[in-house]
Amino acid sequence: MIRPLAILFITLFALLPAHAEENLQNAIDNILKAHGGAEIWHNTTAVTYLADTFSQSRHALGTTTRHYQYPDKFSIRIDYPGGDSEQRQLSSGQVWDHGKPGSAPFAKATQLQAMRMLAPKLLLENRLNAKDLGTRKDDEGVTHHGVELTVDGLRIIIDTDAESGFILATWGIMEAMGQEMQFVTFYHDYRVVDGRAVAFKEEHYAMGTYTGHTEIKEVKFPDTLPEALFKP
Repeated sequence: MIRPLAILFITLFALLPAHAEENLQNAIDNILKAHGGAEIWHNTTAVTYLADTFSQSRHALGTTTRHYQYPDKFSIRIDYPGGDSEQRQLSSGQVWDHGKPGSAPFAKATQLQAMRMLAPKLLLENRLNAKDLGTRKDDEGVTHHGVELTVDGLRIIIDTDAESGFILATWGIMEAMGQEMQFVTFYHDYRVVDGRAVAFKEEHYAMGTYTGHTEIKEVKFPDTLPEALFKP
């Protein structure tokens, strides 16, 4: 069950004092520092993840490859035993599912999945438009700090450990057919890769339902990725 942090953060946002903007920028600096620093994320433009993903719906473990070229090119392929697979590609707002064009809502959902892969970069590039959603303590006494971004009409809530600055979870929020849809990922097991802190374990939820988890095997930060990865 997803902890209702988004609702709590939004409630707290209305109660923030007048000096909240200064506090927010200090918090963003702390988040960036925890993940390697503003300079390294400014210079980061692409990432590749090699991983194993467990799908709750399939009850199967698949081999995953994700590529993301900031800001709007993404691909993911998950190969499961028996020849079953998932494959999505995104380029400049157009999405394909196994090579077939997808709908606009599907493109938005895929864009949300892409943007979280470089969450520190996203936060750095959009920090002047960020909203402070306040802080709260969880049942274990950890103080969380929420920051909300709106990028191309999509909302992203970044939940961090207020002390360490590490990203604990991201909420991707979009509207589709008059309904708000939420996609949440929780992050664990941070390690340093080429000067950047990266979570090597992820838990995935959609609309409050657990959908699976991912264990990262390898992370690469190339300067650029081939255009052919993002289109059929």
